[in-house]
Amino acid sequence: MNRCPQCASFVPAHVCPECDHRLPAPRDAGPGWVRRAVNAAVSAGAVLTLAACYGVPYEDEYCPDPSSDADGDGYCGEFDCDEGDPERHDFAYDEPGDGVDQDCDGADAIPTPTDGGPTGM
Repeated sequence: MNRCPQCASFVPAHVCPECDHRLPAPRDAGPGWVRRAVNAAVSAGAVLTLAACYGVPYEDEYCPDPSSDADGDGYCGEFDCDEGDPERHDFAYDEPGDGVDQDCDGADAIPTPTDGGPTGM
């Protein structure tokens, strides 16, 4: 993409979309395969530039509809058992013995000797 010399907008073709200034036609880039390769490289660069500026579409496998994620933790539906608590979802760390089921498996994690639980003696 070029910049328009009159208004500094990006020009995707040969006519500025902002001020209708016509840019000079590009010079012949050589054989057809060379032109196609150059055009493909320029197009890919434009796509990457636009994606970097404006971001890519939101597609999250754990919450395909962000409007349904009430607690803002990035999980919803079957992956979030409590939309009122961002610390409770299928992939959360379940603190053993605190009486709260953070990872939504149906029970609180059982303390073990390594995390201060009973030693079994």
